[in-house]
Amino acid sequence: MNKQERPREKAVNEGIASLSNRELIAILLRSGTKDKSVLELADEILHLKPNLLSLMDLRLDEVMNLKGVKTAKATQLLACFEIIKRISQERMKQDYRDHQ
Repeated sequence: MNKQERPREKAVNEGIASLSNRELIAILLRSGTKDKSVLELADEILHLKPNLLSLMDLRLDEVMNLKGVKTAKATQLLACFEIIKRISQERMKQDYRDHQ
């Protein structure tokens, strides 16, 4: 992968919002395997669930069933999804309070 295609470099040069979902997940994964690029691995994760929102419901065993994803990568990814879930819940609570 040339330097301009690397998600981290793209984030630095163009801003984090310019990244696709696969590139954002690739940054969280940090590396692929000898057989798969980190972007291919990110694609596999995205295909575990029917949509982006349902990724928050991934289980450890689902992620670890992918070749190249062991405990460290799986827990890091699930921790990210969990914090997103908590932020979303907090935002919903705040919106509810603001509209009362």
